[in-house]
Amino acid sequence: MPPSDTLYVALDGDDAGAGSLASPFRTVAQGIRQLAPGGTLILRGGTYREALPNLSKTVTLQAYPDEVVWIKGSVVITDWKNVEDGWAHANWRSPFCQTCANPGIARSDRQIALSPEQVFVDGIPLEQVGQRGDLKHGTFFVDPGRAQLIVATDPTDRMVEVSVRETALEILRGAEGSVIRGIGFAHFSPRAVGGFSGMVKGDADRLTFEGNTFAHSAAVGLNIYGTDAIVRDNLFAQNGLAGFGSWRADRLVLSGNTFRDNNHEGFATWGDFAAAAGAKLTRSADVIIRNNRFLRNRAHGLWLDLSMTRAEIFGNEVYDSHGSGIFVELASHVTVLDNQIARSTETGLLVSGSNKVIARNNRLAGNGIAFSVIDDARINSDRAEIADGSDWVTRGVEFLCNIVRIDDPAQKAIFVRDFSGEKDARHMISRVDRNLYTKPAELKLDAFAEVWNGTVQVIHATFRGFQQSTRMGQQSRLEPVTSQRPSMCGA
Repeated sequence: MPPSDTLYVALDGDDAGAGSLASPFRTVAQGIRQLAPGGTLILRGGTYREALPNLSKTVTLQAYPDEVVWIKGSVVITDWKNVEDGWAHANWRSPFCQTCANPGIARSDRQIALSPEQVFVDGIPLEQVGQRGDLKHGTFFVDPGRAQLIVATDPTDRMVEVSVRETALEILRGAEGSVIRGIGFAHFSPRAVGGFSGMVKGDADRLTFEGNTFAHSAAVGLNIYGTDAIVRDNLFAQNGLAGFGSWRADRLVLSGNTFRDNNHEGFATWGDFAAAAGAKLTRSADVIIRNNRFLRNRAHGLWLDLSMTRAEIFGNEVYDSHGSGIFVELASHVTVLDNQIARSTETGLLVSGSNKVIARNNRLAGNGIAFSVIDDARINSDRAEIADGSDWVTRGVEFLCNIVRIDDPAQKAIFVRDFSGEKDARHMISRVDRNLYTKPAELKLDAFAEVWNGTVQVIHATFRGFQQSTRMGQQSRLEPVTSQRPSMCGA
């Protein structure tokens, strides 16, 4: 039963009403304004096209049981005129900043991703093009000179939704302990700029996000900047840059979520400003990431970066990442345990500029490279972070008791390199052993491993050559895929 002081919102309500179940408010914004600190606001089913006021008091916002609630940053446009290259909506001026994002966050061939406009036809996103001459079916173009919005998909008798709002909700200091449950957020267009990129932003501590959907943000679905947050059983889908992001989010628990088809706009996955991922966590300590699913993200699946310290990554499924499945960068004291990582285009598990990373009992299959350890010339200058273990120097990495399946001749099991040319593999890796490597019996690999010693590249064509040359993996095995051996640990 909801608390006695619960307020309600419904699409057939009235903001002049009492806010009761029988006389609900019409807008979520009015419900929030009228809600007492510690109160609960329940949203009846339907689509609310509004941006919510900032929260600076502790509240619970949740959907009515068994009803679907959407809060959208788009409006429905019905006024279209057929023109030579599509259908035009007149007197259109973009409400968004076109020059706020750093060009380095987008790929050189996808600079249009910096423009936050979004258009949806019957719920399907159209692709924005940078020139009117590039219009074709499934695309749209904003023509500021003619003050037109042009779509190349026939909008007749179809619902066309166009984003007009930047941020759905920001939870500020003073709203500690707030709960957001069972609500869908979509079609908002935040700038792809640090601190502004979240469709929903949690700046307070002890927040809970449970059972929500964050979809079709032009940048990030949800950003957390507070400590002790719980983010569980949510869906992060088709967001432009990333599904989820965090900064200074100590003791974050990320569990039971699904991150799929993020980096929908094709932002950069490498470079000084890159942030594209299913989920990217930064500068946080004592984080738990468990039992999530990362599916078909057009970037790294899970990315830890910039002095993440003491993180546990276990029980996750990471499939079909266009990048690395799990990327541990500039981090320390990270445990990667019992995850399934498959079909990453680059690396299944990539460790870079990180120390005390232990990968154990994971299953990796069909990745471009199963396991990579790299370093470069970056050194942390923050004394507090160094004291906490994060000096950005790769060392103490362990890869133990994992099962690695190789399905293609071009795939490698292991890649190790210090791009500064200063360190050998032995300086970065403590142990690689008791792993079970499998491949089809008839498959001949181009190379089993590539291990650099300073500036000298060494290609190990065979597993046996890798063992003999590096003295790593003496208790590991290479066996046919048909082997029934479950693990090399305890076997």
